[in-house]
Amino acid sequence: MPPAQMTENILSYHDIVANSIRAIVNALATGQLSQAKKIIKFNIQQAYTLWYMQENPDADPEEVY
Repeated sequence: MPPAQMTENILSYHDIVANSIRAIVNALATGQLSQAKKIIKFNIQQAYTLWYMQENPDADPEEVY
């Protein structure tokens, strides 16, 4: 995926935190803790990718992990 397209697909830090909070609240409300854990893990990966790409603009987004 080209870096420009990768950037468009990554949420801002604020969005990532908001999504994590929503996932936790929804899990507590519905008893689906395992689903919330998956969502939170995904959001943490997005945050790391966003940070890494900002710190290393020449890096290949496909090789962040």
